[in-house]
Parts: sequence; C-alpha cells; structure tokens
Amino acid sequence: MPVNMIGLLVLIAGVFNGPHDPASVKNVYLSQGHAVFLLEQPTSKINVDREPFALTFFQRPYNNGSDDNYHAVRIAVVLNRQLFNSVQVGGALDEIPMFQRGSGLAAEPGGYSSLHISEAGHHYVYYQNAAKHRAQLVEHLYNGFLKLSFPVNEITLYGKTYTLADAPTEVMFFAIVIDRNLDNVIQEGELTKIEVVF
Repeated sequence: MPVNMIGLLVLIAGVFNGPHDPASVKNVYLSQGHAVFLLEQPTSKINVDREPFALTFFQRPYNNGSDDNYHAVRIAVVLNRQLFNSVQVGGALDEIPMFQRGSGLAAEPGGYSSLHISEAGHHYVYYQNAAKHRAQLVEHLYNGFLKLSFPVNEITLYGKTYTLADAPTEVMFFAIVIDRNLDNVIQEGELTKIEVVF
C-alpha cells in the first residue's frame, strides 16, 4: 500500500508541475493583463487589446561556455500573410529570408525596447545571465531550462516607433522558432505561429 501511495504522489506532482515536464517546455504563451493563452495549435489566432503583452517560452541558457551551442529563440513578426504562411515545419532556417544567418535584428543592452516588424529579420532572443540577455528571466527550472518572457510594449514599423495604441495595423503575424536540437531546420514542436489581432 505505501508503494501505491508514493506512486499517486508522484503522479499528482507531475500533473501540478507542468513547466518542469520535459514535454511542456515546448509550450509558448501569450499573456496580457490577467489573461494567459497557451498557444497549442500550429497557428493560433489571438485577439488582444492595444496594450502591452508578453510572450513566455522555455529555453536553455544561451551558451555554457564549454561548447559552441547557442540556444536562442527566433521571433519574426510580419504583416504579410503569405510570407507568414510560408514558414513551415521542415523548412531550413537559411532558406527563409527572415531567419537566414545574419538576419538577427540588433538589440540594445538588455534586449529589444521595441518589437520590430520586418520581412528581412528576426529578434534573436536569449538569456545567458543577468548581464547578457535579450529576454527577462522568470524562473530557473530544475531540468536546465529557463522560463523566459519577451515583453511587447511598442512596435517599430518602417523605421518609426509606435505605442500599441497607435500602431498602424490591425494584425501582426508572429513566427517563433525554438531550434532545440540546433540543426537549423524547423522540426515538429519547434515552431509556434500566432496571428495577433487588435
């Protein structure tokens, strides 16, 4: 009987420990105010207010210093639905204009102050430590992953920056690639696509 009770406790701990479950580190969330949306579908459509929101995802530290592995999250934002639809599982990153080598958008120390809408580039988001990061650290997880947040407070379009309230668009398309095995090919579970509608 004690063995069954221990098994039950382990099962309950697993259910309530979602972010620590290896499968759940593939999840991406969009949050605004008290609302949190789990982006489970290959493409999610989310209606948001014209107010700041954040993306939350899981990734390993950028580089541990002992190898050439660089763990980053690539976030591309476009207005063109056809370009958005062209990003698919199985695609090689170097064959997708907004994810090609050298297309990472420059950031300020501490990350991006604005969300850049660009058909030719992406946000290269990572967390190495408190001094070197482009995402906000939410939590260290026991399995070596980090829970990270990428806030969106304003956008930059054609070189001009707008608050979300004044953004001259009704929709933005997000393609988020987390290349977990670092093979530069989008595998199943490495791509999250979001249509954000104001």
